[in-house]
Amino acid sequence: QFRSLVSGGDAIMLHQCIDAPEGKLEHSAPILLQTLANLRVAKNVFPFDEGSRAQADQDRPRTLPLARRSLAGGWGSFSAPQDWRQTDLGKGQVIAFDPAEQLYFIAASVDFINPRYSNLARVPGVLVARFMRPHQAFSFACTQQGVGTDFKFQVHDRPDLVQEMRLRFAGGRPCSVEDFLYTFRHKGKPYKGLSLGHCVGNYMDAGYSLGHITVWAPANQFDGWLPTFGQMIGAYELNNERVGAYIAQGLARYYQGISQLSRQIAANSEQMRRENLQLHMERGRVSDYTSYLTTRMIMGEYDYLAGASGYVRGDPSGLYTADGQRITSEPYGESITRSMREINSRPLFEAVRP
Repeated sequence: QFRSLVSGGDAIMLHQCIDAPEGKLEHSAPILLQTLANLRVAKNVFPFDEGSRAQADQDRPRTLPLARRSLAGGWGSFSAPQDWRQTDLGKGQVIAFDPAEQLYFIAASVDFINPRYSNLARVPGVLVARFMRPHQAFSFACTQQGVGTDFKFQVHDRPDLVQEMRLRFAGGRPCSVEDFLYTFRHKGKPYKGLSLGHCVGNYMDAGYSLGHITVWAPANQFDGWLPTFGQMIGAYELNNERVGAYIAQGLARYYQGISQLSRQIAANSEQMRRENLQLHMERGRVSDYTSYLTTRMIMGEYDYLAGASGYVRGDPSGLYTADGQRITSEPYGESITRSMREINSRPLFEAVRP
């Protein structure tokens, strides 16, 4: 299998080609393309003035010696030229750059919130977007954060890495992996970049994260720095023990949160049960008192408190004890009930009729 690129102009026709045994071209393409990128075809090399010499020196492929560096917190290590500076972002994330701050090596991640949580859209620094492919999420994040504009991509899907991520930790969550070459504008200048990025959703579908390893350089210097960038990307390595411990801590916090949520749900359910029972009992007491008033009105009866011995009931035929024994035939027991207190409120009613 092979792929060819034929270009022509200015009295030059150039044919570039990569090939490999059938079925192995896609796997070998990154290395072959990197080798091809280091090839330069010069025209009218002589005479060679100082301006063209400087441009040639700038475009020449570079393989600078790299120094091994550690990431903060024991998260891993990477390699960069001796005079480069670095900013550690924690959790294995780092930005390394040359003294002129024109060349960059970036290993970082960006979190996105699902738009359904619109109340977070007004929080500064929070990116709100639906799940996107890595190059789309990368462009969106850079544009929103004012890092770059005018992105134009050449995207290569990585289904092999998607399958591996699903087997290892992504599970049923949304997952996408790509490597992409692109041009853009950074600080008003034309830049070129190469990234390997992956997007993975979270379990609660509250958002997703973009992780990427990226190299940037001015467009006219990128090809020359590509060999060095390739070595830096290959040298980036995370401490598996530290990553495993972080994942274990995250899972522990997750299950702790689930357990706390379960306890809170149980407590809320018990409180609702007690309140519902109390409300049910209150409705019963109200119903009993309402029924008592209705019955007393229909039957033409009056109940009176008669001290600790209970209560008495009067009607047009006389006055009776609680068990129905007549006390007097005087209508309503008027002469006797003058000193008694009528049962005409719920507290009195509930005091004698539990």
